Amino acid sequence: MSEFSIHHKIRADQLTNYVIGLIEGKKGLELLDKYRIVETQFQPVDILVLFDNLFDQNYDIEVIKTASNKLFNILYKNLSQYRRTDYPRNSVLYLLAKDNAGIKKHLGSARKYIKLLNQSVSPETIARLIEDFKRAERFTIHYTVMENVVFPEIERNWEKHQCLKLMLSKRSWNPSGMGKKMKHHSGSE
Repeated sequence: MSEFSIHHKIRADQLTNYVIGLIEGKKGLELLDKYRIVETQFQPVDILVLFDNLFDQNYDIEVIKTASNKLFNILYKNLSQYRRTDYPRNSVLYLLAKDNAGIKKHLGSARKYIKLLNQSVSPETIARLIEDFKRAERFTIHYTVMENVVFPEIERNWEKHQCLKLMLSKRSWNPSGMGKKMKHHSGSE
């Protein structure tokens, strides 16, 4: 086994043990220290192996999602340091990456209003979020392409990793549905 493979396996095992600990209800801070989650420079492929390990152990997908959300909050900065691949101009992947940049920018502008929900739910905040989610509906085509074209192609050609199960388990991003929920919450429907 190469040195790369050994280090890769160690990192994936650290993540797996950390997330299993969260699932089993152990204290998160203790797990962070025990498995050196903050100090270790994880790579995106480590995350793929983590999810394969969890699916192989037949954990419920909703339990995996809850624990993985905690993990991603911790690893976000580490993983965001990885440079995106440059795709040929006007290729499908180039256009999807460009859409991702637009979505990221849009969500960044909505972030301050989402954070305000933690403090109070004012009619102004709700109205602003409804408008933001309405504007987000234009990105629905992006997710339709991802779900109906890109993901099936990845699943067909990348049999080893099961991470798409998590991404496709329930649509956690549904701009049109979210706008309806916000209207309902604000009593304007």
